[in-house]
Amino acid sequence: MVATAIAAGDGLRALTAALAWWRDTHAPAVADLVDHISRAISTDAITDQAAWSKLAASRDPGVLGSLLPAIPELPASYLPTAGQLLAAFPADPRLAIATATWAIDPPTTSSSTYPFWTKVLDALGTAGDVRAIAPLRKRLKMPRGGSQFWPKFYTGLERVLAKLEAVEPMPANTKGLDASKLPRVVRAVSAGTPKPAGDSIADAIAHLDAGRIAPAIDVMVAVWRGARGPQLATAIDRASLLLRDVDLPIVAPPKKSLEPWLALLAEHGTAAMPRLLRHLNTGGAAFAERRLLELANLPDDPRVSYRLAEVSCFYGISPERTQYWKATFELLARHRDIRTYAPLRDQFRSFEGTYYNHHRQGKRLIGGLVLADATAPVEDIRALDAAIARAEAKQPRTERELIAAIAAAPDDDAPRKVYADWLQDRGHPRGEVIALELAKADRKKHVALYATEYVFGALEDVSDRYDRQLERGLVRVLAVDANTGTLTWRALAREPMVALVEEIAFSYTTLQRPTPDDFAAAIAAMPRLTAISFANEILEDIIPVSFARDGMRFVRQR
Repeated sequence: MVATAIAAGDGLRALTAALAWWRDTHAPAVADLVDHISRAISTDAITDQAAWSKLAASRDPGVLGSLLPAIPELPASYLPTAGQLLAAFPADPRLAIATATWAIDPPTTSSSTYPFWTKVLDALGTAGDVRAIAPLRKRLKMPRGGSQFWPKFYTGLERVLAKLEAVEPMPANTKGLDASKLPRVVRAVSAGTPKPAGDSIADAIAHLDAGRIAPAIDVMVAVWRGARGPQLATAIDRASLLLRDVDLPIVAPPKKSLEPWLALLAEHGTAAMPRLLRHLNTGGAAFAERRLLELANLPDDPRVSYRLAEVSCFYGISPERTQYWKATFELLARHRDIRTYAPLRDQFRSFEGTYYNHHRQGKRLIGGLVLADATAPVEDIRALDAAIARAEAKQPRTERELIAAIAAAPDDDAPRKVYADWLQDRGHPRGEVIALELAKADRKKHVALYATEYVFGALEDVSDRYDRQLERGLVRVLAVDANTGTLTWRALAREPMVALVEEIAFSYTTLQRPTPDDFAAAIAAMPRLTAISFANEILEDIIPVSFARDGMRFVRQR
């Protein structure tokens, strides 16, 4: 992938591929290659403090080459903040070797700014770049100063050196990979995100028109990190639905395990983002916290923040699970996805409550951001929307068409069998669920498949599997969970299977309500819906007025 990206002149993709290679091998030759690519695509050092902070907060590997050279030029009082921002980047040999170089000639030796060293030395030890061993040994042979800073500093260096000396890099052959072939970025940027090659909407459109969906999304996400506009973020969501395996569940072994999720991330990276995010909370809080850690090591992506805002409404994780909620709110604050602000305000009642720990954490970490008036940037993405529409039109036989055939002949098993075959050809376990139910065979296997997490896609974020009422393998009655938020209703409107729902039954303990627009959009996607039952008064003002059709029954439960 590195060679292909270099040959195409795509510096950002070459850097991403080289970093992934280095994290697998920790080979010095690959670390050197990362350095060469970074120099080719980086702008001059960003020495303006405000601009430096803005770029560092993005955690975009493409900007690190413009941030590190500025460290000796930044005010010493700012360095602890700078260290914290740098340490939040995914493991990177550029930060590791820069830290070792700074150790030779420290940009600060004040005890008050020592937190800078705490952060960058920890990052150096975690990275495992063995190229840093030589400069660290050199520094340790040099005389120490007389202040209180030096004993602590040398102890930190010795600790990191011991870690690095235990690293065993894998062999890697970088022969023939010439980063000098990449187009050189020569313009300086004093504020805003540098634009390495391949970071434009025009490039995304070219990828879409050529059928390269995943690379198109990568470019769109890179552009989004600049202005963070909601329309572009929504376009990214729409394009993500074109990914070939977007709806496949991650099938875990009978004993719950993180390995399938981690393996999918390692093999496919952000191309598997929709699947990774769907299973964010699968398996409970401990697994979810580990997944959040992995997501925090990736560059900002609006799909991540959107899903985090959605699952924060589920209460599937205890409000007292401090680390989970801390990691969630830190990521939401970092991503600054304006689409999440209103749902978060509604879900957490403007953070006025302090009884639960996650309310207190939310108020502290993201309350100020989501409660402030946010102005969405003006975006013109009409050409991009048109390119996505063209890509959608090129899709082969779609799930929506197959579901429509089932809805048109609800008593006929033939369309269901066709749909089941289509699913099985793609490796989707829902196909076998339908086939077994139609054949009334192998009940034990049917139960096991039915228990697969997200075998029914987005419907599982709305309805607990034990409350689901199936008709020949597909959902007929949607029993809405108590904590279904408006973002989940918004996702439901895009789910093809909702076209078969005939009845919605709200929980007696419904705590949230969708916005009228999101609820109406979901209902509009359910042409067979004939009844909505509800018990909680908070729903009364949206259900009857949001949507009505001939023959619709609104049942007020007692």
